[in-house]
Amino acid sequence: RYIKPDSDTEWYRIQQKINTKETPRISFVRIAAAAVVLFIGIAWAAWYFSNTAGTAERPVTVIADTAMHKVQLPDGSHVTLNAGSSLEYSRQFARTVSLTGGGLFNVTHNPSQPFLVTVDSVTIKVLGTTFNVNATDTSVKVSVIEGVVMMEHLDDSIIIRKDQSGLYDKRTLQLGLFET
Repeated sequence: RYIKPDSDTEWYRIQQKINTKETPRISFVRIAAAAVVLFIGIAWAAWYFSNTAGTAERPVTVIADTAMHKVQLPDGSHVTLNAGSSLEYSRQFARTVSLTGGGLFNVTHNPSQPFLVTVDSVTIKVLGTTFNVNATDTSVKVSVIEGVVMMEHLDDSIIIRKDQSGLYDKRTLQLGLFET
């Protein structure tokens, strides 16, 4: 025997299934896993950029703790730092260094770009020569072994030649020149 289906009832059931939207179930575990992955990604990005950003701005610092230390600068100049001294310069070396303590400099000649050594408030300007710098709590002394350097403090400056020394007295704030 054949039973004829009720077409209206079946059509109603089909429409109910179409109109009924089942909300997808997202489990708590999936949400937590996505949050962990996102957190790890953000943490890695923060670490990476904090360790790589600004490396070019960080200066190079050389420290001679207990013994003399020889340094070759990017332009080919050489510095022998005295024990207890330090030298600092930019990674984009522009022939400018900062010295604390003392050191012997043998500067590569480059007339188009002078070599500058800053010690406290004194600047030593060089084209290419060999000279010694000794900075203490009370003075900065520059002794020229070969060539010529200029020693400057604020608006005052002196030219120091071979076998001469320049002295900056930190107490009187004066520059002086004498034979060595």
